Amino acid sequence: MNESQILTMTNEKFPWVIFRLEDSFFALSSHCVQAMISSFDVKPIPGDLEDLRGVINYANQVFCLVDMRKKIGFKSMEVEIKEFASLMDAREQDHKNWLNTLMECVQQGKEFTLAIDPAKCRFGLWYNDYLPKVKNNNLAFWLKKFDVPHKKIHGIAKKADAFIYSGEKEMAIRLIEETRNKELKAMISLFAKIKEIYRSSQREIAIIIDPKFTGQPLALLVDEVIVIRNLPEENWQKIDRHLRSESGKLISGFWKFSEIESLVMTLDIACFA
Repeated sequence: MNESQILTMTNEKFPWVIFRLEDSFFALSSHCVQAMISSFDVKPIPGDLEDLRGVINYANQVFCLVDMRKKIGFKSMEVEIKEFASLMDAREQDHKNWLNTLMECVQQGKEFTLAIDPAKCRFGLWYNDYLPKVKNNNLAFWLKKFDVPHKKIHGIAKKADAFIYSGEKEMAIRLIEETRNKELKAMISLFAKIKEIYRSSQREIAIIIDPKFTGQPLALLVDEVIVIRNLPEENWQKIDRHLRSESGKLISGFWKFSEIESLVMTLDIACFA
């Protein structure tokens, strides 16, 4: 069955499965879909197959699991999770180093030159940019818990300076130690919690493709299935096959989808055959 036949049949009888990869949205005819599952065990397969995550078992049949992020040219979910964890580890270390540097400056009478404004350290810059974009309510809830200990840590720089100015060096040292044992420990616990929530919230979906459309048992691994909808054919913009770039050869056209205020790119299932 060719692309135009699938499109016609879809708009007459079958809706489209709209799914997300990173911040982009794609659609696949539900006529091609056998099932969608969120719980599955992936078994690795030998060889260096760039787009394959492994194989899964569904209805007593083995399906090759295509990582659609890699297929489209995005970083894999596995890489994204590792990068997020590394980012959190780096921002945690920043604040350990910040307190260590403040202690060194107090003890040696040196000028403290690191960021005093919590909005201007590397974590603060990331936090203020990232938090408004978070759609996961649980992740947002725990991220907001950083606000108090983070501001308190940065707030002790001026307090320590005031102690030094008034000749109370031991008070400045005590303040730093208390902050290390309270606010820094709170932030370290939060960094661990945030990494755990981020990892557990990335629940990928395997879209099982009916083998009659690809000639082989395939499943497509996606970030999230958004909705299943009929999409009006008159609003569909086709991309001729010979005009598609190498990276976009899987994309047959696109819709403007008002529900998510984004373009939705349609997949050409024939490219998986």
